[in-house]
Amino acid sequence: MKKSILFFSFLVFLFFSCKKESLKDKLHGVWVYENRIQYESKNDTIGHYYNPEVIIYDFKKNGELLIKNYNTFNSGTQEYKKTWVISSDSILTIDSLKYPLIKITKNYLQLIDSFEYDYSKITFKKAKKTNINYTKEQVKNILLSNVWSVKDTSEISWQTHFEYFDNKTMVYRYKYNKNESNSFFSEFDNLHSESWGIDKYKDYYFLYLYYNWSLNNGSGGSNNKINQLLELSTFSYTISDFESNNNKRTYLSKKYDDNKDLNSQRIIGDWVSYNSEDKLYDVYLSNKRMKKYDSLYVGSLNLTIKNKNLAFKIDSYDTIEYDWKLSKDGKILVLEYQIDEPDRKGVHVEYADILELTDKKLKIRLFDNSYFTGQEDPYKLLLNKIQGFERK
Repeated sequence: MKKSILFFSFLVFLFFSCKKESLKDKLHGVWVYENRIQYESKNDTIGHYYNPEVIIYDFKKNGELLIKNYNTFNSGTQEYKKTWVISSDSILTIDSLKYPLIKITKNYLQLIDSFEYDYSKITFKKAKKTNINYTKEQVKNILLSNVWSVKDTSEISWQTHFEYFDNKTMVYRYKYNKNESNSFFSEFDNLHSESWGIDKYKDYYFLYLYYNWSLNNGSGGSNNKINQLLELSTFSYTISDFESNNNKRTYLSKKYDDNKDLNSQRIIGDWVSYNSEDKLYDVYLSNKRMKKYDSLYVGSLNLTIKNKNLAFKIDSYDTIEYDWKLSKDGKILVLEYQIDEPDRKGVHVEYADILELTDKKLKIRLFDNSYFTGQEDPYKLLLNKIQGFERK
């Protein structure tokens, strides 16, 4: 009888040891952060979706966990080293914090992050082996050398024209929703910007988009995500994407009208545009309402464009200067200025859409139409969204 009990105890021990070992084997490797859904209470069955964090986890066999965060406030990419252990009851402990596992397979991980009153479900996907025979610099150059479009527009129709720039930002061009009642949106395209980066970790490449809080680059992080680069050629690439029906998405290089060189020469010179209250200062609010919040500028806006830099000037107020370049199709004016502060260093980027450019006219849409005067009153002037410049 005693032998039977000992044998049974041994089987139970062996069962839980195998289960623990199996969980450890599944966790080993690199995982890509997909999304987080937060629930306000245990009775909350819907939750609130949060954009993915730009993070990867590497669970190493020696019990070390490397967390790589590509979007810290003012330090760019940072790495954090922690310890991890998994118990037989499917509790993952990272340092001293415990995370119950909801589900784990060889490719999928979902865990619970609990707080005092609410909790979150966090989902990861395991990085896959790929056959990308390019260096990191070559991958970057391929992305920079093309204008891109999503291959399947049935799932995502607004990513049909976008470009990566060497200032660590990218811009999408797309039409507004056809049902949009605002006439401004039906007349003009929209430009949506994000910060971007490419990284090689171990044998994996990751392409990530984020909002750069420190430099204020991007569109508020509405498209934050990190994706594994699965395939790459000189004219196409495929990334993992949990929002796609088949968990991946392919992008192709696209043809475009190459007006960059012509427009780069044509745009140089001295220009002037007149701002008035019969033109829009804001897309959503009337000029009458905008007067309650901002000083609406009425008068001439001078613009001087040279080979590499340009300057906006209003009367005796401070001159606003930028370096500039054009997009590959010559239709986006990219504005850059260097920030060199103790806590902020890098290039701030703004964009203007070129609506018309001839030898005598330059019509642009400003996406940031604030003019900081360098004085206390008025501290800021608001310009017309559409500027119709004429050559002096």
